[in-house]
Amino acid sequence: MMRGFIQALVASALLAGCAPADETDLARDEAVRFHRQFDAGRFKEIYADTGPQVRREMSEAEFVTFLADMQMQLGKVAQTSATGSNVEATGKGKVVTLTYNTQFANGVAEETFAYTVEGGRTTLTNYYIKTR
Repeated sequence: MMRGFIQALVASALLAGCAPADETDLARDEAVRFHRQFDAGRFKEIYADTGPQVRREMSEAEFVTFLADMQMQLGKVAQTSATGSNVEATGKGKVVTLTYNTQFANGVAEETFAYTVEGGRTTLTNYYIKTR
């Protein structure tokens, strides 16, 4: 009896542990897509995938100008390395925060992405870049 309980407990823990990895993987895929769009200058497409948090802070024109200025200053993405991730449950899905040390053609920056993942849909809710 106790053995069955322990097996069920272990199985529950394993299943519960899978969900954050899935959401983190979805967010990582979106960060890769963000970089591809950034390199191609498709800033309006990036904005189209943002959530209301970003849209309250910046209009599409402001967002596009911000990213275009960053690309002009830093150039295209050369290499990224993940430096951290966090998953937080909210009332509307989960927020996955990812940090990267990113080498651009003309400099290095620390990037932070926050994505809301709800029902398999991933929305950019915050983007922060700190150049060095």
